[in-house]
Amino acid sequence: MSAVLEEAKQQVAEFQIQCDEYLSVSVKQKIEADKQPKVSESLLRLYLDEYEKLPWDALKYLIAGANYGGHVTDDLTFFNPRAYLARARARLYPLCVVTRATKRFHGDMHTCSATGLTEATHKPKTSLTMGEEEDFEEEALKEMEEEYSKTIRRLFIRCVALPGVTEELWTEENNSAVDQFIVNDSITTMVVYVDAYARLRVEYSMPLPVVEQLFFFIRVPGSIITAETFDVVIQFGTVRGDPAKRLLHDMTCVHAHAVALSAHGEKSIKDNYTNHMHCYLASLTDDVYKKVGKTVLYIPLEGLQSSPEEAIKNKKLVQRMETVMIHWTDQIKELLNDQEIMNTRDKCGPLQEIESWKSRSVKLVDISKQLQKPGVKHIQNILELSKSLYVQRFCKLAKEIQDCSLEAQSNLTYLSMLKGPCEELAQLKPSQVAPKLQHIVSLIRIIWVNSTHYNTSERIAGLFRKISNEIIRLCFQSISLDRIFEGYVLSSKQNLSDCIQCCLSWKEIYQHASQLHHKYSSKGWVLDQTSFFVVIDAFIQRFRDLLEVCDCQYQFARWEDGQQRALPCFSSCQGPEFTRSLLEIEGNFHRGLQKLGSVDKGILDVESTTWCNEFNRFRALIKDLEMMVQNLISSVFKTVYTVDEGVRLLDIFRPISTREAVKLTTDEKVEEVYNIFNKELKLVKKS
Repeated sequence: MSAVLEEAKQQVAEFQIQCDEYLSVSVKQKIEADKQPKVSESLLRLYLDEYEKLPWDALKYLIAGANYGGHVTDDLTFFNPRAYLARARARLYPLCVVTRATKRFHGDMHTCSATGLTEATHKPKTSLTMGEEEDFEEEALKEMEEEYSKTIRRLFIRCVALPGVTEELWTEENNSAVDQFIVNDSITTMVVYVDAYARLRVEYSMPLPVVEQLFFFIRVPGSIITAETFDVVIQFGTVRGDPAKRLLHDMTCVHAHAVALSAHGEKSIKDNYTNHMHCYLASLTDDVYKKVGKTVLYIPLEGLQSSPEEAIKNKKLVQRMETVMIHWTDQIKELLNDQEIMNTRDKCGPLQEIESWKSRSVKLVDISKQLQKPGVKHIQNILELSKSLYVQRFCKLAKEIQDCSLEAQSNLTYLSMLKGPCEELAQLKPSQVAPKLQHIVSLIRIIWVNSTHYNTSERIAGLFRKISNEIIRLCFQSISLDRIFEGYVLSSKQNLSDCIQCCLSWKEIYQHASQLHHKYSSKGWVLDQTSFFVVIDAFIQRFRDLLEVCDCQYQFARWEDGQQRALPCFSSCQGPEFTRSLLEIEGNFHRGLQKLGSVDKGILDVESTTWCNEFNRFRALIKDLEMMVQNLISSVFKTVYTVDEGVRLLDIFRPISTREAVKLTTDEKVEEVYNIFNKELKLVKKS
């Protein structure tokens, strides 16, 4: 055997003596630890004697993992065997040389040349300073820690069973999160899931919003995770769907059932726990099903285990059933109140009204069926026999539910007549709606006359208000505020005019139907039409305001339909000055228009005062611009001496002459041009 290897064995033997001294102290604290040093020493000597190429990975696992890892209980002791090997490895480090082209030292002896350990061509350094030895030990220990962490991490990764998860999805960030969970015993929960962007996520709490499927790990608090203790201290599994729904299922089907059938333990403790359990499960049931728009009554299993006559003998049981019935009562009240709030919504259309009654009918039928369940009836009988004060109020609400359910079904039957025509109305343009509105108003009259429950003035007026909302929605669809403020004057004016005419036609159709009803029907048409036409009138005025904005763009800024007319040319030596004045007027107008357009979505919000305030400022600006235009016209016409020039200038100012204030000035200039023409005509006659 080579001298180098002999020297290595000698150094390892010396270091083993030091380790044995430390291990002898550990033996006193660990009952089973007395055999470990000898076994480790035997293993190490065996490998040193029998192998030229030392299998360090096998040694690390056998000594640090298998021999010691399963018999220690704290961090310090667990890492000492591994530190032992790391230090031994550091001592042997300078004796290993690589005979390949690199000729450099390497920390892992099993990566040396295939010929095994060889003597260096130069005399190797066989001893290290204290600082170098500590650096080697620290480096070797750090490397072993990383390798061991990878081993534990692989255990977690192999457990994860999620569809579509591959090794490529595990990022460095995910690996770091797993490593942190391994070393930090204060973290008790870790979840792994795929997010909405198909990225794998590792977190220490439940994700929000809820994901379809996730994998979880739960550790025993304060426990150390090793390869040997993994199955003992780690619980893992898969959760699909809503965790709250899964919890509710497990609690009601497993836990609550076991508690109800249990006869062990002190009765007072069980009664107290059962009461809190019922309160929690009732609340959890409500929360889970509210997410899907349902109302579900929680029925406790223990209330069904005995006959009502036997149950009333247990006062604690009766009290718990009263608690459950109180929760039922609150659920029914909330359902009825929600339906009333739904019916008072002012901004929905007729189709939303039909859908709301359909939803209400479904919910009321569902809760009515639940109230007829044997479990609910059984608990109701228990409380009736015990003469509970809560039964009467519950029965009253149950009767109200039955009546409301019948009412909802009746209203839905009549309102369904409007569904087809209203769906057709929703596809029309404002200029096409008048004939369809006549048909819809006739159907509303049928509902008014024949319906048993929907024929109240409040509900019919509300239905007309929803028709008004639909008309306004159609107008909104046809109007583009961007096009209005970008100078598309002609097309925007046409759309605004159609919307105004649509709203006026709706009022005329209603008035005509009201007169016919009064004339031929015995049942009066007593409705407050201001409640559903006030918003129509407000939007008619708003559309007219926007029409005025379009007119101003045409008059003051030369806009027609996305393009400006050519800038007029003024003759005479003062022509450039007149052009600058005209451009100044246009600049002031555009700045005012930009401020008005900044109201944005508030432009079509008739309840907001922002538009009114800005539009009043815009009108004040327009008055100032009218005065500037009048002064410009007066100045320009001072240079007019011929009929041709006068007519040309009148044509330039013709678009703005439609404004009353400017029209007075242009009328004067027309008369001046006529006088010039008359003078020229007289001169012609004389000649």
